[in-house]
Amino acid sequence: MNFFESQDAARRRTLALVLLFGAAVVGTVLGVQAVVALILLATREGPRHAHAPDAVPVFVATGLAVLAVVIGGSLWKSAQLRRGGRVLAEQLGGVHLHGGNADEDGRRLLNVVEEMALASGVPVPDVYVLPGEDGVNAFAAGFTTGDAVLGITRGAVTRLNREQLQGVVAHEFSHILNGDMTLNLRLIGWVHGLLIIGLLGQIILRSLRFARGGGKKGGGLAVILAIGLALLVLGFVGMFFANLIKAAVSRQREYLADAAAVQFTRNPGGLAGALKVIGGLAGGGRLNAPAAALVSHMLLAEGGRGNWFASHPRLEERIRRLEPGWDGRYPEPIAVPRPEAPAPAEPDEDEPGVLGGLPALALVGRPGPAHLAWASGLMAALPDELRADLSEPFGARAAAYALLLSGGQDAERPALPALRARDPAAADRAAQLLPRIVALGPAARLPLLDLMLPALRGQSREQFESFRDNVQAIVQADARETLFEWVLQRLLLLQLAQHAEGVEPPSTRTLDLGRLGAELTLLLSAVAHAAGDEPAAELSFARAAEALGEVAGLRLAGPEAASPAALSLALAALADTSPASRRRLLDACAAGITADAEVTVEEAELLRALAISLRCPLPPVLPGQRLRRAAG
Repeated sequence: MNFFESQDAARRRTLALVLLFGAAVVGTVLGVQAVVALILLATREGPRHAHAPDAVPVFVATGLAVLAVVIGGSLWKSAQLRRGGRVLAEQLGGVHLHGGNADEDGRRLLNVVEEMALASGVPVPDVYVLPGEDGVNAFAAGFTTGDAVLGITRGAVTRLNREQLQGVVAHEFSHILNGDMTLNLRLIGWVHGLLIIGLLGQIILRSLRFARGGGKKGGGLAVILAIGLALLVLGFVGMFFANLIKAAVSRQREYLADAAAVQFTRNPGGLAGALKVIGGLAGGGRLNAPAAALVSHMLLAEGGRGNWFASHPRLEERIRRLEPGWDGRYPEPIAVPRPEAPAPAEPDEDEPGVLGGLPALALVGRPGPAHLAWASGLMAALPDELRADLSEPFGARAAAYALLLSGGQDAERPALPALRARDPAAADRAAQLLPRIVALGPAARLPLLDLMLPALRGQSREQFESFRDNVQAIVQADARETLFEWVLQRLLLLQLAQHAEGVEPPSTRTLDLGRLGAELTLLLSAVAHAAGDEPAAELSFARAAEALGEVAGLRLAGPEAASPAALSLALAALADTSPASRRRLLDACAAGITADAEVTVEEAELLRALAISLRCPLPPVLPGQRLRRAAG
């Protein structure tokens, strides 16, 4: 299953989830009304009065109250999750891991995560370690690749060797790439509504510990106790449906994520070894945090005791799919293993590749071991001083300014003096970093941007707004916005804004591509004008329109009309088309870019920016292989 098929499957699962949730709400309402009927009978209304007219308003009011509680609870939880995956990580007791607080184990984890992110073409996610959890488990959470976080237990960080840790991280990156995160967060919001009735019962029963009194007051306490117990019992109804939904949505996705991790690393022993470590621990992957039940369907392995509605397949089944010859024995628990991982395997000769650094669309969301090897080499080549700058907010801010300046600006051009007037210290540091960044070459520009994102997310809302204004001042200093500046500004600010201003969950609507002629014209025209002069632009547009298929009224727009600002507005609408339509869009853009049989780094960067804007993660530039358009 490729990336676009996975996205389509995620949409179908969302529809199935809506239907299951609706059935669960109906079942919960009926369960509550059954309890109400029993209460009426027990209070001597009698069977002959159970269907009397005065009972009808009671049932109607009860049903409406349950609907209000369930739907209100779901909406409240969904609104709380608008901050993205970090909300869940913090609720589980996670501590944000970064260069400033990472020990040896933490640095090893960060290095693996950075390699995986660079290889897969997604922004480096924030990493949260759960320090109080000795079991081995992990999860990925977020609405988009820009707000994704990776959570991992301290037990996993200390007990797994690098090879096993790489397998676990690759598994979680599969959930990031294939749209599972968005579905899982929506599932948490909806399931919370089903569980809230039981939570209300728990709150009522706990409050009785502080109650005092007797006589009539004692009778009132008895009624409150009965209500609390009834709500607690009904909470099991909601829990039943919640677990049923989790099991229906999650089990098969774990098998697919296991397979994707092996495809990514070409090393089934890494993930299989991690699963064996989980099986060998007395507590397995169990989490102790109170919120663990809420995220059970998102974890690498079961976070509690397995049951008929377990959200994960059995460990034995998963391990045997990865290692058919496994003898069934689990290893003895080891505190801190340190064997080095083997080098990533070379890719198959027939693996789709790239021309002049442009990834084949067949690899969207499907990075391979060649990308992982490239990312590892790039990380090793970065100077230690630059790595240190990228890992903390001030240095990352200066590096971002230097990255923008590297597109042709220097100390004699207007952008640097304009920056000095706004942020003198960062401008001076940017001037020092500029020659080092230029020396790394154009192909390193986007990876550097990805590596600085976690540190830049550490800025406060006010710092982000100041940073955004400074970036825009650099771009506008010479009264024109180049395509290179648009690409960097788009990738940088789009992803940071999601963190600073809250996340807008991807829309579930699907716009018809045929109704977006104006937006398509702007997109293909912007790609065409990146090709060079007017004849080259006309050839590029014609090839792109041909690859797109039958959409009436497409004509090449002038450079002024297809400005970067207009392109941003067009992409906002085009991102809400179906996965199949976005596949056609990227295929058309690739056809336009390769119309002259030459692909520059700038054109490859443009396609990367377009792909991220369309929520289609594109693996990095690799030299020396062939481009082939996505088949079908």
